[in-house]
Amino acid sequence: ITETDAIVLVSGHDEIEYKNRSWQVRYYDFLKLDKEFNNNPKVFLLGRNQLIPETKILKSLILDYGINRENVIELSDARSTTKDNIFYIFETLKKYNISNVTIVTSPYHTLRTKLMWQKYNFDIDVYFYSDTPKKYKIFSRSINKKVINYELLALLYNKLRGWI
Repeated sequence: ITETDAIVLVSGHDEIEYKNRSWQVRYYDFLKLDKEFNNNPKVFLLGRNQLIPETKILKSLILDYGINRENVIELSDARSTTKDNIFYIFETLKKYNISNVTIVTSPYHTLRTKLMWQKYNFDIDVYFYSDTPKKYKIFSRSINKKVINYELLALLYNKLRGWI
């Protein structure tokens, strides 16, 4: 864990189905990070727009936790691809003059995000935080198999498109 100016929480990648509770895991990731940070970083939220957008749920939990309202920013215009979301995140961070950031996404989605960020060589220092509990085996839940296979295919697809 490296202390940075901002944290970006990206939810929506732990499950393939529309009903997705990955925002809960991202909130717990945030709690772990915030305990290590002393600088009250800005927190950017990106997630799926479900019946109740994931960003709204995360924002209310983070505000209730005690983070200043002006430091919690919803990225309410999520894009349809990881590549487009990375550009969206980068553009937003530049608007806020962020020079270094910790990006938190699903452990399965982190590699693809990291490879894309490196490919486009953005001028913001980025650290990736991914917490995979040691007690879980990679295929411990049947949903993990679907997500892992999806991510492997997505890596291949993005490689063929020249995005990573």
